[in-house]
Amino acid sequence: MNATWKCRRPRTLSLMLLLAAVAWAPSHALADDAQDARQLVEKARLTLQAFTADKEMGPPLKRLLRRATGVLIYPQVLRAAFLVGASGGSGALVVHEAQTKQWAGPAF
Repeated sequence: MNATWKCRRPRTLSLMLLLAAVAWAPSHALADDAQDARQLVEKARLTLQAFTADKEMGPPLKRLLRRATGVLIYPQVLRAAFLVGASGGSGALVVHEAQTKQWAGPAF
């Protein structure tokens, strides 16, 4: 009986460590995701603010925003090409609700 316990003890310890890691990982990942989302929203806000403050682009953009039902803001778009082109980035979508006349969102 003592020999079987010695064989099972490393497995039991490994299983306990695996369960602890699995239990800890989602909460840590969720905290990172929430922080990333907050940073993305802040970057999107600053990007929109910079565009609306521009002397040439600001007035036409403000007119468009008054009529818009939604705005998709990509603060940073990455592009690359070597034989094949690719682009990507992260953005936030805000929607203008006609009934409340308020901007809602963001959605990712």
